[in-house]
Amino acid sequence: MTWVIDPAHTFIEFTAKHMMFTTVRGRFHTFHDTVKLDEANPLLSSAEGVVETNSLDTQEPFRDSHLGSPDFFDVTRFPTIIFRTSRIEPMGQNVYNVAGLLTIKDVTREIVFEVVSLNLGKEFVITDSRLCLATSEDDIDQTIEAASRAFRQVA
Repeated sequence: MTWVIDPAHTFIEFTAKHMMFTTVRGRFHTFHDTVKLDEANPLLSSAEGVVETNSLDTQEPFRDSHLGSPDFFDVTRFPTIIFRTSRIEPMGQNVYNVAGLLTIKDVTREIVFEVVSLNLGKEFVITDSRLCLATSEDDIDQTIEAASRAFRQVA
């Protein structure tokens, strides 16, 4: 079965350090995610997510401009953040470990995070999935979080 993200019930947030002592929280408004779920064999399942970096919003235009600059997301050179799964492993009832490659700017890193999901017929809800990436050594000093992600069945 193929599922697509339901943007009305989903948010993708980020945090960034401001002046090295305070944390700023924002959201990305434009993103796409597709999950191909093989319920008979979850190991054959896959997912791909794309976030459009120029959709960032902290509700402060000057700060948004700075976060879009080469100092942070560099939205002109790197218009997307991409995540592609390499494996989805069942860990228990409705609990999965998801591994894949996350690319922010020109840095790609393998990440693993836990997903708790509910299959509600024609809707698939990920009730808890948070991945944190704080890698200032690679010029990325952001944390990306996705929470309350909901998907609609399309095939």
